[in-house]
Amino acid sequence: MSGAPVVDVKGKVVAVHGMIEEEEREGFAFSRGVPINLFHKYRRGAIALAIEKQEEKLQRQLEEVRRKFQESERRVQELETELEAKQKKVPELQKQLEEERRKREDTKRQKQQLKTEKQEQVENEIPLVSAQAIDYTKLRDLLAAGKWEEADLETDRVMLKVAGRKSEGWLRYEDVENFSCQDLSTIDKLWVRHSNGKFGFSVQKQIYQSLGSRKDYDNIVWRAFGDKVGWRKESEWLRYGSLTFSDKHYKGHLPGWVWWRIGSVTSSLVLRLERCNI
Repeated sequence: MSGAPVVDVKGKVVAVHGMIEEEEREGFAFSRGVPINLFHKYRRGAIALAIEKQEEKLQRQLEEVRRKFQESERRVQELETELEAKQKKVPELQKQLEEERRKREDTKRQKQQLKTEKQEQVENEIPLVSAQAIDYTKLRDLLAAGKWEEADLETDRVMLKVAGRKSEGWLRYEDVENFSCQDLSTIDKLWVRHSNGKFGFSVQKQIYQSLGSRKDYDNIVWRAFGDKVGWRKESEWLRYGSLTFSDKHYKGHLPGWVWWRIGSVTSSLVLRLERCNI
C-alpha cells in the first residue's frame, strides 16, 4: 500500500512504500521501498552538483569580467599614453600655427604692396610716344635694368632712326634742328626717370647753360662742359670706351655717344631742347 511503513525484525521503520510529501515537493520520484538514507544521500549529491555547476558558471562570468576589465585598463593606458604624447606636441604645434599665420600675413602684406607698386607703376609709366612710330621698349628696359652703356648705344640708334639718318650714322645740323620734340621728350624722360634725375638731356642742358652757353658753338664752354660731366680728364678728352657707365659717377655723364656724334653742333641740340621745353 502506497505510503505504508516498512519495518525490520526489531520493529524499526527502515523504508516507506511509494512517494512521500517531501519528495513530491522536491520533484523526485522514487521507486517503492527506497531506503530513506539513500534518498538523503542522493538529494545532497544533486544539490552539491547544482551548486558546483553554478559556481563554474559564476567563475566563467568572473573570468570574462576580469578579461574585459584588463582590456579596458590596457586601452585606458594606451589612450593616456597617446594623450600625453599629443600634449607634448601642443607647444610645437602652436608654434607652427603661429609661424604659418605670420607667413600668411607677410604674404598678404607683400601681395598688397606689389599691387600698390604695380598701380603706381601704371600711373607713373612714361608713355612711349613717338612721332615717327619708334618703339622705345628696348631703351626703357635697358635703362630700368641699369644697363647704361647698352642704353646709351640704343639712344644713338633710335635718334638716328627718328632723323632718318640710320645708314649715314651721324646727325647734321638740320637734323638736330628739326628733331621731333615728342621723341626727344620721350628719350629724355626715360633717362631722367630711371637714373633718378642724374642722367638725361634736360640734365645736361641745365649744366651746359649754367656754364654760360651761347646759341653758337663755343669751344671754351664745350670743354668746361666736358670737365663738368666727366668726359675730360687732365684737360684731355676721354675716349668713349673710357666713360664710366655707372649712376655713381658724374651728374650728366650720360647719354654720351650721341654728343660724340654731333660734335660741333652741340649748341644746336641744346637749343632744340630749349625750344621743345625739355
